[in-house]
Amino acid sequence: MFDVAVVGGGPGGYVAAIKAAQAGLKVALIERDSLGGVCLNWGCIPSKNLIHQAKLVDQLEELVAIGAATSTGSVDYARMQEKSRDVVKQLTTGIAGLMKKNKVTVYQASASLATPNELVLSNGERVTAQHIILATGSSPTELSEFPFDEDVVLSSTGILAQIHLPQRMAIVGAGAIGCEFAYILSKLGVEVTLFEAQDRILPLEDREISKALAGYFESAGVAVAVGRAVSPTSITEKGIILAVSDRGETSEEHFDQVLVVVGRRPNSRNLGLEAIGVETEVSGHIKTDMSGQTSVANVYAIGDVTTSPALAHVAIYEAELVIDRILGRQEVPALDTTLVPSAIYCEPQVASVGLTEEQARETGREINVAKFSLSGAGKTIAVGQPFGFIKLITDSVNDEILGAHIIGKDASELINQLVLAKSAELLPMDMATSIYAHPTISESIAEVARATIDRPIHS
Repeated sequence: MFDVAVVGGGPGGYVAAIKAAQAGLKVALIERDSLGGVCLNWGCIPSKNLIHQAKLVDQLEELVAIGAATSTGSVDYARMQEKSRDVVKQLTTGIAGLMKKNKVTVYQASASLATPNELVLSNGERVTAQHIILATGSSPTELSEFPFDEDVVLSSTGILAQIHLPQRMAIVGAGAIGCEFAYILSKLGVEVTLFEAQDRILPLEDREISKALAGYFESAGVAVAVGRAVSPTSITEKGIILAVSDRGETSEEHFDQVLVVVGRRPNSRNLGLEAIGVETEVSGHIKTDMSGQTSVANVYAIGDVTTSPALAHVAIYEAELVIDRILGRQEVPALDTTLVPSAIYCEPQVASVGLTEEQARETGREINVAKFSLSGAGKTIAVGQPFGFIKLITDSVNDEILGAHIIGKDASELINQLVLAKSAELLPMDMATSIYAHPTISESIAEVARATIDRPIHS
């Protein structure tokens, strides 16, 4: 018998396995596909590599501007995809090495619960454990009117598998994935239309940030269509015709392909949850308490399969939290979603933590909203990327940081400083009086803090 059996080898699952093994527990990890899960194999990592490569293509124009003997020319997308798969292979190999190093027994199979202590694997084996952690992740949500064929109608997985670029692409869903692929494809010469049923792109982000990104996209050639309902009228091997409804009027548009990214659903089916009494939401998400424990005492769940924010870093945190509880410790605090950062890796990047301005006002608290334009930072001018701003929302009475929002260069890196500041309960004065290296983009955090206390220098 194992001490811990983990079902799912994504960021949450493999971290849980490593942490348990490091604590001296006997651990099994069951993964039906490749170690690293969707995030590493068909999500976070390959998409970020493609974003990096698309950015290199975009920067060729800067080289031409300084007299370099080069031109953008055409892009070999198959080679780009091959490069992204090389990155994936390097990381999956690394995870396999970590499993071996930490003496984790790995099974390549799917699994279902037979009892609270026993798993039946698809290869016929049975695994018993004192504690079972479900980290099975999520899959792309499929709309009935847009069934995935991964040829014309693509999921986020399908688009990362194809090696040819279309001429015209419709993207249905303007959340993080939709915006990232809008950037990638448009920079590679694809004519992109980004559709969103709600009244703005990135509907979970601060409204002002969403507006700024939409404006940037449109200036870069991406057609942004918000508040539009779309449905297919014809799907053939030559492409798809979409009926687009806008304020009572309907028009038809032809595209070579459509990427549908309207959310993800939990991988909770066929796990045997009902048989042993593990409770789930109507949505299929597994119910857990603050320590990740399900309605069955020794069965835990982490990551996308639960109601927690569907982010890899949340799954990783929950992995450590659950192992902490299994070991009888209380070193890792319960997840505080107000301290969970969001990062979107298109260019310009978008990142945030805490409340949006609209959410902060809805609390009834008296708030202060300060902004600093990144064009006021010498480093952004020096590297030719001055677009964007930092927005800091604080309580006007006690200066508590309620939320922070960034659009611009390296936003995904900058936000971590504000997460730490909020977590440590720092005040704007603490940041404003810190010494930052110059010239850096990080100086902008001190500047927005100064703006909060009415002492801005470069704005």
